[in-house]
Amino acid sequence: MNIDPRFLRSQGRLHEAILSLAASQRPDTISVTQLARVAGVHRSTVYEHAESPEQLLRQAVTAELSRLHGDTETIGQEPFSQHDAIIELLDYFETREELYRRMNDSSGVVVTEALSSHLASVLVSLCNAQIISLPVNMTELDDETFTQITIRALTDALVRVFSQWLALPAPRDIDLALQLTDYVLPAWWNNPEEQAS
Repeated sequence: MNIDPRFLRSQGRLHEAILSLAASQRPDTISVTQLARVAGVHRSTVYEHAESPEQLLRQAVTAELSRLHGDTETIGQEPFSQHDAIIELLDYFETREELYRRMNDSSGVVVTEALSSHLASVLVSLCNAQIISLPVNMTELDDETFTQITIRALTDALVRVFSQWLALPAPRDIDLALQLTDYVLPAWWNNPEEQAS
């Protein structure tokens, strides 16, 4: 990772520019020239950070989500509350409402993928920290494939709840989002102590 202050400054400007542009237009229509102009950097600087505006968008979303949840490798070192983490995420979505509302259409694929990947890494970290446990693999699948499928199903469910909640008119009811999350996630997720018995 490049820690040159100039690189970090231009990265911050580019991330803010791509997040702003992607909130109002399809990521595949954002040109490098447009991105450089909005960020106030030279075109060549864009390519120092990413191969395309879509790749930069993925990086920017991932960076913001990582700041929100901290380093996923340190999950479990402090008390964890599923509902508090979801509320924090919902509050964040509302600060970038126009960007995340686009998850409901084809122009939001990059954002949806970045969010899903981030949530998957959080879930894996929660499993590694033994905060949650996946159900016992009773299938013919190997454990790694079973884990990947289970984590993907969970992240898909969460992303769908979040995108549908954001489609509701403001002000949105956070309690409703928590209820929907509890409803779509499996019982072993909502009641991990039952799985242990």
